[in-house]
Amino acid sequence: MELHYDNFVKIIPIGRTSVGKSSLLNMYIDERMDHPYRQNFHDFVVKPVKVDGNKCDLESKRAVESSTGKEFADSLNIPFIETSAKENINVEQAFVLLAAMIVKKLPETDTSRTKSSRK
Repeated sequence: MELHYDNFVKIIPIGRTSVGKSSLLNMYIDERMDHPYRQNFHDFVVKPVKVDGNKCDLESKRAVESSTGKEFADSLNIPFIETSAKENINVEQAFVLLAAMIVKKLPETDTSRTKSSRK
């Protein structure tokens, strides 16, 4: 059976190795961490839309201060949120924010169309 989507969006997290990109996705989708660590490789064009500071539960090992992350996001005029996939801190909020941003940019669709009128 072929599925029809009015809009289809792919979300590709980017960042350095071992910062928790896959862990954030796994926690959001399956509510679990994926162990052991596996490296993923993607080749794509980048357009920043939001900055997530992951591993906020590791305050003593912080590589980037929260204020620095916020300033960076502000310089790009994009939102900033700190998350922890391990402790499930702001994981859902990060994806809800991203989804809201995506929906806001989508063109309005004609809601009067019915499924039977789609080809």
